This record gives sequence, structure tokens and C-alpha cells, in this order.
Amino acid sequence: MYAKYLYVEQKVNPSIVYNKKMKVSEELVRLHLPNIISQLEKLEDWNIDSLKELLINYNKENSLKNGQTLWPIRAILSAVEASPGAFELMNIL
Repeated sequence: MYAKYLYVEQKVNPSIVYNKKMKVSEELVRLHLPNIISQLEKLEDWNIDSLKELLINYNKENSLKNGQTLWPIRAILSAVEASPGAFELMNIL
């Protein structure tokens, strides 16, 4: 099943989350993910546009490339290397 992450909780493999090519280190994830989660919890209008605005602004404010936050979010939500984008997954899940 290609979209099993929609139906069954997945165990996340750290080797998928941390990605040298995307410049996503364990340190970067540990530093920024709690802040992102905190901001997401405050989001009142949960849709793709508001998710994009929040995350893109967060990245700009923290001098991050979009892939440095979107890659680990997508990898954590899906537990696979190839899946729909982070915004789509967050909106669906």
C-alpha cells in the first residue's frame, strides 16, 4: 500500500528524516521542530495556505531553506522517502 501512513501509525526511521543533501541534521530538527509545533498548535485556520504562510515565514525569520523544515516534517508524517508534500500531508492528517 503506497499511502499506508494515512491509515496506520508508522515508525519513523531517522535515516529518512535527517538528510545531508537537504542540509537537515539531527541538531537542526531538534532545534526547530519544537518551535514549529508550538506555532502550528496556535494556528486557527488549518488549511494549505495558512500552513504555507506559517512555515515559509518561519523559515525566512530563521534563515532556513524551505526544504530544511519541510523535508523532516514530511518524512516524520509519512515515514517514507517519497510522499505528497508536507503541506498536503499536514492538511490531510
